Amino acid sequence: MALMVDSATGYGTDGFYKAKGNFIELACKQLQKWKNTGNEVKIICQNNAEKKLFEQRAGSLDWKLSTKFECTARATPQHNSIVELEFTACA
Repeated sequence: MALMVDSATGYGTDGFYKAKGNFIELACKQLQKWKNTGNEVKIICQNNAEKKLFEQRAGSLDWKLSTKFECTARATPQHNSIVELEFTACA
């Protein structure tokens, strides 16, 4: 499962994927939709899983997203508290 949550509004979107890397194209598609409606995502903060591939794909010629990527430190769920709460709500 992958979640994207806006820290300002709490709005989130989720999806279930067979492998970690399968969320990247759909996430880029969602980010592009938000950009096209004037709601461009400026920063994505995530754990290190698939960060490099996600960052490369988002900045590719296919998507041309100028989103900045940041990582949370390992074993620090407090830095992902918004997403962790969404996971709890889904369970």
